[in-house]
Formats: sequence, C-alpha cells, structure tokens
Amino acid sequence: MTDWSNPFRAILSALPEGDGPGITLTRTQLEEWAGEALTDQQVEALEEAIPYSSIPEAINTIALSIIEEDKREQGSAGNSN
Repeated sequence: MTDWSNPFRAILSALPEGDGPGITLTRTQLEEWAGEALTDQQVEALEEAIPYSSIPEAINTIALSIIEEDKREQGSAGNSN
C-alpha cells in the first residue's frame, strides 16, 4: 500500500524500475552536504565516485542497524502475549 501522505514515497513507489522505492539524492541535497554550489561536472564526478567511496559501507552499516532494530521490535512484540 502506498503512503500517499508522503508525495515522494508515492512517486517512488509508482516507479516501474527496480524492486521498490529507493532514494534519490537531489542536487540541492548534494550541494547542502558539500557546503557550496556544485558545477555539472562536479555532480557528474560525484555520481561516478560515490559507489567507490565509503558511502555504500555507511549505508550498509545504517541498514543493518535498522534491520536489527526491526528484529528486536518484532521479537518483543511476539513476547507481549
């Protein structure tokens, strides 16, 4: 079921590509994190560099933490009977 209260989630959920919703980093977000405006070439360089940076490892660490928290919550919910 699509969460229509979040228009971005609704758009991502409706995308045919991939297995489900994902995350897109906007230029605005990239520039906010960079601390200044970026040229088109700098954004393209980021696009090429990110897969080889520590960002995928950081996402893995964050995702594993979320997964473990979900497992703990599901386990405690199952023990509440």
